[in-house]
Amino acid sequence: MTNHETSMIDLKLTELLRFAQELEQCTAAPYEEFIIDFRNTRTAERDLELTVELSSDIITHLLIHKNLPPPQSYRDAYLRAAQAGILPVALAERLVQLSSLRNRIVHEYDAAYDPRRAYEGFRSAPPALRDFAGAISRAIALRTDAP
Repeated sequence: MTNHETSMIDLKLTELLRFAQELEQCTAAPYEEFIIDFRNTRTAERDLELTVELSSDIITHLLIHKNLPPPQSYRDAYLRAAQAGILPVALAERLVQLSSLRNRIVHEYDAAYDPRRAYEGFRSAPPALRDFAGAISRAIALRTDAP
């Protein structure tokens, strides 16, 4: 992997972690306090959307670098990353859940939006995203160290 490619992924990981931190900050309050201010919900929704897109973009780049076809969806990206040894399977499954929440919010799949369920999903995102960043950093280090 070239220095340029590694730098690009590092920048995306930095941005992803910044959004994860915002998400963690806006969901730090108990649900009853979180839901009072619409800005909390909007921030959490947008940060989740951006982190899913960034993580999928990173995975797509790594899959293509391994001469594998690009994923067809966010879910597919995480599952293929696990199959390719980029992510642990358990982490890929956690990320699939986040992408599912993202899709339900963005595409309004649920007839009745359940804000409490979304809040729990938002709260689960930062640890999964930090684990993702660590797994990607390790994968890049292995590829960089390879002859």
